[in-house]
This record gives sequence, C-alpha cells and structure tokens, in this order.
Amino acid sequence: MHLDKKIKSIIEDVLNRKAKIALQKEDIREDIKVVAERMGVTPATVNRIMTLVDKERSKGDILHSEREVIDAAEILAGVNDHDENPSHA
Repeated sequence: MHLDKKIKSIIEDVLNRKAKIALQKEDIREDIKVVAERMGVTPATVNRIMTLVDKERSKGDILHSEREVIDAAEILAGVNDHDENPSHA
C-alpha cells in the first residue's frame, strides 16, 4: 500500500475533523443537560423536543401531526376529559 504525502495529509485532516466533531458532540450533550436542568425535564425530553423542531423545520406539518396522534392517544387512554362532540343545547 502506497501512502504518499498527499494521502497522509488527507488522512490527518480527516482524523482532526473527526476529533473536532467528537468534542462538539460532547459540548452539545453538556448544553442539553444544562437546558434540561433549567426546564426541569430530562435530557431525553429536550432531545425529543429538538428532534420535533428539526423535523418541523425541514419537512413541516410535523407538530400538527404529532398533536393529532397525542390527542387520539389521550382519548383512547381516557386521559382527555374533553367531550369529543360537545352539546350546544
């Protein structure tokens, strides 16, 4: 296998970028922990919120769809006390 100076340089660059990304990921994890603590929720909850925001920004209509799913689950679980067809009598 031949590794000339150009290939070695490219490999070093990739390794340096991977190390940088690993540090950024750790920083992000720490930031999420801080946000979660301030919000009084778990880091997993913050991650779920950010995932929904990211999907909403990239695809749109995600929050509306998720809300409909949650509403249906609440009705089926008996959590939602609102009458689905309120009487106007």
